[in-house]
Amino acid sequence: MWQRGVLCLVVATLLSFLAIADANPPKVSNVQVAVTANSSTITWDTDEPGTSTILYGKSIDVELSKFFPSFVTQHAVTLEFLAFKTLYYFKVSSCDQANNCNTTPVANFTTLSLPAPGKVAEVTNTVTSRKQVVINWTALEDQFLKGYRVYRNDVAIANTTRVFYVDNDVKPATAYSYQVAAFNPANDEGEKSDPLNLETPEADIAAPVMTTPRLLVLTPTLAKINWETNEAANATVRYGNATVALAENRKTFLSNHTIELKNLRAGTLISFTAISCDDSGNCAQKTGQFVPGSDVLPPFINVSLPRYFNQQIIRVAGLTESFSEVSWRLFFWR
Repeated sequence: MWQRGVLCLVVATLLSFLAIADANPPKVSNVQVAVTANSSTITWDTDEPGTSTILYGKSIDVELSKFFPSFVTQHAVTLEFLAFKTLYYFKVSSCDQANNCNTTPVANFTTLSLPAPGKVAEVTNTVTSRKQVVINWTALEDQFLKGYRVYRNDVAIANTTRVFYVDNDVKPATAYSYQVAAFNPANDEGEKSDPLNLETPEADIAAPVMTTPRLLVLTPTLAKINWETNEAANATVRYGNATVALAENRKTFLSNHTIELKNLRAGTLISFTAISCDDSGNCAQKTGQFVPGSDVLPPFINVSLPRYFNQQIIRVAGLTESFSEVSWRLFFWR
């Protein structure tokens, strides 16, 4: 009985000692902070194995947290997706296996400014006209790239996320210098590209040269008028008689033009003016007349003639317009 009583006393003393030891939280020391523009790594040591928790935020209330449950004595927690050049508050906390926890007072750190992007290279010109300039450049590989800023004659004229820019605000016979700079979300610019110097062509003052308009189709109520120009131009036909004035137009710039006139009145003399204007506003026009219902078009002929024959009768087959008179002329040679 005496030995059993001694053993119980020893066990009770040991448990009491362990209970006293477990009441002490880990001691936190050597807190270090390493920051970048969008992240922060916080490290610390504890005198016994413990968990790793960072309480953090943009206010002293530190409303966010990041937790790792592993019991270690050397702790490292990385906070990602932080705002650049921003003040953050944080606390370090570690708990041992008996759930005794130690949390440090509030401290703070400030993330770094974003690095400026690199230099834009290889700015080239793909289109130069009297009214438009198109430039291109090589895409920049940069983690913090937000977009590109286009400069014309040292003045910023546009921001874009593409690798080309269409400048429609240019004048004929004018010299321009273009540069492109990349910028990050903080609007910090990298080095500008080398200048691209160019000059737009002289102003176009010459009107299109038109062929004489001709009738492709003519019925009692419809006509198709066709003409050609020596450069791309739009097409308009103004037409009518003594009492009616109408117009049909096509805004597309082409060199071959066909305009259809509808709802004509048979037997009425129609006067028309065909007009074509180029993209510089230079216009040419030609006039004509026709009478709907009058056949002013020659009949078509589509025949197949034998190349060789050795008979007295030559058979010729083909097609032409209805009610047309067909005549033949034969020529012989040896």
